[in-house]
Amino acid sequence: MFPRKIKSQLNTSLLLSLTLVLISIFAANLLVDRVSHSYEDVIDNTLPIMKKTSNLSVLSKEVSTELEGMALKQDQIKLDKSIDKIIILWSKIDHLILTILNENIPNEEYILLQKQQRLITLYKKFAPQFKRQVYLKKQADLYSDQFNLRINSLSEYSQNTLLVKMEYLAKKMVSSPASDNAQSELKFAYQFYKNSIKFITLLKKANTSNDVNIINSLKVDTVNVFNAMEVSSESQYKYRKFADTWLEKQRDLYAGNNSIFKIRYDVIRLGGVLNALIEQQKDIVKAIGKTSNSLSIKLQYIMESKNLETLNTVSNINYVFLILIILSISLSFILMWIFVNKSLLIRLTEIRKKILKLSEGDVDIQIEVHKDDELGDMEDALSQLKHYVEKAKNFSTRDSLTGLLNHAQFKQNLTVEIKKNARQNMPISLAIINIDYFKEYNDAHGHPQGDKCLKQVTTIIKNVFKRTGDSAYRIGEEEFAILMINTKAEIHKAKIESLQLALHKAEIQHEKSTTSDYLTVSVGIYSESPKKNDSFEDFYSKADIALYKAKKQKNTIVIQHNKLK
Repeated sequence: MFPRKIKSQLNTSLLLSLTLVLISIFAANLLVDRVSHSYEDVIDNTLPIMKKTSNLSVLSKEVSTELEGMALKQDQIKLDKSIDKIIILWSKIDHLILTILNENIPNEEYILLQKQQRLITLYKKFAPQFKRQVYLKKQADLYSDQFNLRINSLSEYSQNTLLVKMEYLAKKMVSSPASDNAQSELKFAYQFYKNSIKFITLLKKANTSNDVNIINSLKVDTVNVFNAMEVSSESQYKYRKFADTWLEKQRDLYAGNNSIFKIRYDVIRLGGVLNALIEQQKDIVKAIGKTSNSLSIKLQYIMESKNLETLNTVSNINYVFLILIILSISLSFILMWIFVNKSLLIRLTEIRKKILKLSEGDVDIQIEVHKDDELGDMEDALSQLKHYVEKAKNFSTRDSLTGLLNHAQFKQNLTVEIKKNARQNMPISLAIINIDYFKEYNDAHGHPQGDKCLKQVTTIIKNVFKRTGDSAYRIGEEEFAILMINTKAEIHKAKIESLQLALHKAEIQHEKSTTSDYLTVSVGIYSESPKKNDSFEDFYSKADIALYKAKKQKNTIVIQHNKLK
């Protein structure tokens, strides 16, 4: 009887609420229809133009990036590809501007885009000449690089030949009396070598200078030095043939159509022209970006104006819709209060709270079945669900064989305790226990007996570590962990010694052990007040080091101190 009563109450209240909702939906539909017609105009007309201006801005930035990158590209093929890409981008920008000009846009931006489109047409028309200028500039730069190699070669000849021969003449004069002719030849060799170094220095400066006035001055100095070196001397000088060879090596470096000075003039001239062309294109790119941004701002303003107009149009319907919503909510609340009594709401709230707690893993809740109705069925089902959650929680956090907390829970609990005790500056003591020669025990007695042995060890551990806050874990096949809060290593060691004594009294036979006739354990302990940034791995690794040392000795306890950190 009672279930039908609740169902009837709910059905009646829901039916009336649904009627009010339908009325509200009808009014909302009218509002949406008005709004949609307004926004269709924005979508069909304004948004496409905004998208085009956005694309225009993106393409302009790509052109700017390519123009900036041309100075970094040394390879002619890469330069050609970059120029071709710039030409393609200009074509895309040209086409995009033409499509924007066909749209209904503000007059100021229309005039600016027309002017910019005409300039782009010129850039496209003279693209081959631009490409030619880049090629000539690159060739001139290559000549400059080749000059560096030739100047270095000339310098090597001065050092390895002129200087060496001059030193030979000097040593010869020191070792034996020198004639006037020998002294004259040494003087000639010294002056020629000195001028060759000065000549090379002038060429190097000329090959790196970008100032025409400096290059002109260097050219005059170079000609003067060369003329001084080319002055004829006594033909009987043996050193003269080395000097002539040097002069022949550098003759076309400073004179002729392919001299350093002619090429540097070309580099400066072509560089100036090329930089001017690039800067012009950069300026137009900036202008296009500025125009597209201005157009985007104005289009956004138009959209906002249309949006405001739409809001004003539907304001009256909004008022009506608001009244219907308030009426619907008020009547629904009254109906729910009338047909769903206060006790029902309280029971639903309580069931909800218990479900939420149960979903978070909290099984410490009391569930009572109050009445024989639909909610009573839910409470009964919730009670059964609690039982299943308890089983599932134990299964996920505890070792199925020993009933101890498992490795995952160990890692979680130790991590939490490290953070908590770091704030409180309290020590944590961790012991890792390993059963000595457990593999041999399993091999000798079989796995069923091995499982029984693990359960016996677990029972002893539980009997020894009963203090509130102590927790035991099975973290491996024959490994256990004991976590003691606010405990120093010496206290933990005393408890472990009690565990070893209890294990010895249990007299678990182990014939395969070389340490004792009975089952024994090796234990590593690490105790420390954790620091703020300490992790699980930091703490666990130190206890594991101690265990490693203990396992070497068997049936012993090793404390790991913080000095090894």
